[in-house]
Amino acid sequence: MAATGPPRSGASRTVSKVLALTALRRVLVADDDATARRLLCILLDLKEFGLLEAQDGPAALDVARSERPDVAILDLATSGLDGVDVCRALRADSELASIKVVILYEQDRLADRAAAHAAGADAYLAKPYSPLALLDVVQRLSRE
Repeated sequence: MAATGPPRSGASRTVSKVLALTALRRVLVADDDATARRLLCILLDLKEFGLLEAQDGPAALDVARSERPDVAILDLATSGLDGVDVCRALRADSELASIKVVILYEQDRLADRAAAHAAGADAYLAKPYSPLALLDVVQRLSRE
């Protein structure tokens, strides 16, 4: 008889999450601030996105190359390579250029917005951003 209901064991939940990742729209969250990264993941998990994490710019590129997320949320001030540099690298790679990019930055400065736009970002939000606005942007981009 087939099991019905939610998985009960930790291993079953892990298998379920791995299987779900293949069907869900996947979002890469890259931020060198572990707390900020975790909060973003909690927020996105509410909408059941498949989540991928990177602690800096170079790791974000590695994850993007290996996992091919639908959307990448990049902190402008991420260490190693900043969000704009990562965005430029994604746009320059024909296999990664279709990944939608959201850049988050600390202050709503015209220069930061211009840099994100010039790099090819699909959206940019200033911190503190509205969680609902971020979810709206990610949901919209993941459907394009």
